[in-house]
Parts: sequence; C-alpha cells; structure tokens
Amino acid sequence: SSGINAEYGGAPTHGNLTLTARDGEIILANSIILALNSPVIDRLTGEFFQQEIGVEEFHKDTVDCFVEACYTGEADRLTKDNFREFNKMSNAFEVAWLVDGCIVFFVGIVEGLTELSPHEDILYTVEEATYVLKALKKGYFLSVIAEKLRSMKTRRSRFLKEYMTDFSLFTEIKLKGILGILEDDTSILLTILTDYIKENPQCINDNTRFLLERADLGGCSASILSSMFSVLQKVTVLTSDDYKLLLAISDRKHAAELESGKGSEETDGEGAVHSYLHCFEDYLKMKTFEEVLKSLGESAVVTSLYICFDGLWTWLYQNRGVAVNFDDGTILKTILDIKLARQWKKIAYSYVESFAKFDFKTKTHPNLLRTLFLTCEELVSQDTEVAYSGKFPRDVFLEKLLHGRFVFKRTDERSKICKRKSGDCGLVLKCAVTHTGDFSMQLTDNTRDYPPTIHPHPNLISPTDIHIGLVRGGEFLRPLSWMHTLTSNEEGEEWEWGCMRFHDGERRHLVKRGGSGKWKEGWFYTAKHDLQLRIFYDPPA
Repeated sequence: SSGINAEYGGAPTHGNLTLTARDGEIILANSIILALNSPVIDRLTGEFFQQEIGVEEFHKDTVDCFVEACYTGEADRLTKDNFREFNKMSNAFEVAWLVDGCIVFFVGIVEGLTELSPHEDILYTVEEATYVLKALKKGYFLSVIAEKLRSMKTRRSRFLKEYMTDFSLFTEIKLKGILGILEDDTSILLTILTDYIKENPQCINDNTRFLLERADLGGCSASILSSMFSVLQKVTVLTSDDYKLLLAISDRKHAAELESGKGSEETDGEGAVHSYLHCFEDYLKMKTFEEVLKSLGESAVVTSLYICFDGLWTWLYQNRGVAVNFDDGTILKTILDIKLARQWKKIAYSYVESFAKFDFKTKTHPNLLRTLFLTCEELVSQDTEVAYSGKFPRDVFLEKLLHGRFVFKRTDERSKICKRKSGDCGLVLKCAVTHTGDFSMQLTDNTRDYPPTIHPHPNLISPTDIHIGLVRGGEFLRPLSWMHTLTSNEEGEEWEWGCMRFHDGERRHLVKRGGSGKWKEGWFYTAKHDLQLRIFYDPPA
C-alpha cells in the first residue's frame, strides 16, 4: 500500500511543522500530511500541539526522503546507503506502509544474492539484519538472510570464515547474528572455532565461550566434535566454565558416536559404558535435603538410582549439621516415587553397605541414608556381582589416557556355567580414563583379553547396568559420580583430578600432581594408598 499524499489532506500550507535533523539541519513539512501517515506524529501534533520535532539521530537526506515518501506515497529515494536510517525512522514513527516497504526492499537485495556474489554484498545484508536485531529488536531480517544462505551452503561457509576473522572483537549482538545464521548447521561454526583455538591456544576468550555455550551441538558429527574436543584439551589455561564446555562437548560427542553406530552399546558382542563425572557445586547451594532430592530426581544427568544415591550421600556428608527427618517415611516415599517414575533399577546391597559408617556425633549424617536404603528391599538387591580392579599405577594415572583391564567372576549360585571346564566363568571390561573425567569401558569377548582362569561370558552382564565406585587401598567406598572433571591450578602447571568444593569453601581433590610430576595427597588418595575401581551391576533375572 502507498502513503497519504498532499492532495488528500487538502492542506492549505506546507511548512507549519519543523523537523530538526542531525547537525541542526531544518526540514519544513506539513503536519497534516505527516500525521495522516504516522500515528506518532499525529499524537505529537494533535494532542500535544508540537510544532517542532527533533530527529537529530537522522541525516537531513534521510529525513527529506521520509517526508517526500509521506507526500507522494512512494519511497523512490530509498537506497542501500540510506536504508538503515530510513528503516529505523519509519519504525520509530510507525509508518506501517513504509515499514513494509523496507522489508520488501531488503528481501529484494537478499534474493539477488548468488554463489558468485562478492563478500561485500553478503556482508551488507548480514550487518543490516544484525543492526535491525539490535536497534529494533526484530529478528525477521536475520531469518531472511539466514534462509538465503542456507540455500547456498558453499558460499555461506566461505563467507563466514572471512566474516569471523576478527570475531573476538565482535559485540554480543553480532555473535547472536552468527548463531541465527547457523541455526541449522553448527558444524560450520565449530570448524571455524576449532581452527581459531588451534591458532590461539592460550585461553578460551569470552566470545568463543559465548558461541560454544549457545551453539546447538545436536547436528554436529562425531568427527567435528572430536576435533573441537581435542583442541580444547590443549588450551593452556582453562577455567571452571571451560571445563563445563568440555564436559558438554564430550557428552554430545559420545551421543553422536552412538547415533552413527561407531560407539554403539551393542556391537559384535561388545558394549560400551560411559560414566561421566558431574559437578556437585550447584547442589551445594541448596539449603534442604528435600530440595536436593527433588533436583536429583528431575536431573537429566542422573540416569540411575546409583547416581541419585551418590548425590544424596555427598550432600549429607558435606552438610552434616542440617536437620533431616528420616523417621516419618516421607523421604523414603519420595525416593520410591522417583525410582518408579524414572524406571530405575534397584542398586546393589553391597554397594550401599560398602560406604563407611561414620562415627558422627550428630544424628543427621550419611549413616541415616545408608540405613534407609539397606532396610528397604524395593531400593536394594542382594543378587549382585562385584569385581575389583587392579591398582591404578601412579606414574600413568594422570597421563593422556589410562587403559586398564577389569575381570569379573560369577559369584552367585549361577556362577558355574561351563561345568566341564576348570576355572571361573566371567567377563572382562577393557577400560580407559580420559583427562575429561570420562570412563570409557568396553565389554569384550576377545579371548586374548581374558586371563587363562576366566572363561569368556560377556552375555552375563548388560553394560548399561554397570556402576562404578572408588575404593582407597581396600577401605570404604566413595561415590565417583560427582567428583567433577580434571582441573588445573591458575598457572596451568598442576593437574588435579576429581575436584569437589565443600560447603566450607575448601577444594578437595581425588588426586593431585605438581608441575614436577611428584604426587601430592588428594581427598583420599595418599602416598600410602592406591585407588581401585569397584564395579557393581544388577544381573538380569
């Protein structure tokens, strides 16, 4: 539609309204004509009787173009050079037909782009769309250019690599523009960021972190995620937020491997178990046991009753002075309701029993939770199998990757399956512990992986039912689920694995090693004690 021209108003005079543009330049116009086009000017002149309106943020040429459009009903003087101001002025004064005209003008420019379009032409549309998003809080222009670039993916990739050359200096709104353009394919973004971090490994800057935290990793391939994961591990200085990024990318990488079939949990008689370490710090901020229980029950990272128990035990251990009522049955009912809703299996009786019974003076401590579980048959199962790992050698524990082999023996009444063979029936898990705190465990039926006294029976166990606890020197069990990922000191020289921040602010570590390579005492790993994995599972009926 077109505007209201001068003849429509029957206006007897022309210059009764003064518009003051940038640098004090004056433009005279007819208030009736402008008011008929703009409800804003109508209010200013009709209700507040203004005879002068300040439009100092706009150049005189833009204001002339705006006035002429209102007079003639056509925006003939609209160009790429004055589009930004003209569009903003049309929106500011709510001239609906001009706002629509600006959209048509912009869409026409975008539709004219091709695979052969020069960088400057695409850059113009992206910058104008980003400006509209910032100044007018409208995302439509960005969606138009994003859709166009999706239709020319090769050109989009080349454009973005050049556009993001100096992205570390971008404003937040420009970063949001990048995310909008790449909403359908974050792989391009991750490839660009991977190359950038590889060339700038000192630290992860704010803009890189902003993009990684908000990028949708769902459509990225496992190989692209692995490349990003690899370069992030080599960054010199990593913050706690950076480790959250590492964990998120690690999680997504594993999911992508499963989706592609490369990391499938059931392949040729083998299965993979991934036990990720999570940060408990958010739960420490919670004031009541009930709040922690509710949050753990709803959390996506809590995938079993084992992990839920670990979290509850950890919170009670660190908040021993907080009163918790285990006597009235409310907590037990809540746990049972959560278990039923999440369809969790029972956990091993021996797992709960292995936790230390502390000699605390207060009545509120992990012992009460331990007793609650041990006395409820709906929560624990005594039909479990347990295997102990070999010791973790100190000289390789914090190297790039630790490989281990863990042997299971059948220990229940069904333990002997091969009646005519000597030795024990069982299975072997080949394990690796990475710097990200990810336990990768592969169930194998390769006879070369088995000691001569064990007959391969990998079908006796489901990898998804395995849960891992940690033991110091054959003593009591400690939960591993919430020990967090590998961290370093401020100088980046000392690696500390299994960081947990307690309610008193003290940082506890599973293990620590100084820059010289010498071991330091961790939370419960000392020079006198070795760590062992204790692996539990609930066998199929």
